[in-house]
Amino acid sequence: MLVFAYRWFFRPAVQGIAVAVTRVLVPLLRIYCRWFLVPMLWLIRWGLRVLGWLWRAYHLLLIRPCQVVWRNTVTPVRRFLRQF
Repeated sequence: MLVFAYRWFFRPAVQGIAVAVTRVLVPLLRIYCRWFLVPMLWLIRWGLRVLGWLWRAYHLLLIRPCQVVWRNTVTPVRRFLRQF
C-alpha cells in the first residue's frame, strides 16, 4: 500500500489533512511571495513612479510652455480684436 509509505507526511493523526496541507502550502506560499509577489509589487511600484516622472516631464516641458505662449500671445490678440 502506497499510502502507508507516506505515513510520515500525516504523522500527527489528530490534525490529519490540515497538517499535510500546511506542510505543502506554507512553503509554496513563501516561495510565491518571495519570488513572484514581491518582485511583482516592486515592478508595479517602480512602474508607477516612472510613469509619474514621465507625466511630470511632459507637463513641464510641453504643457507649461504652451500655456505661457497662449497666455502671452493668443489671449491679448483676442482681447485686442474684441474691441472692434
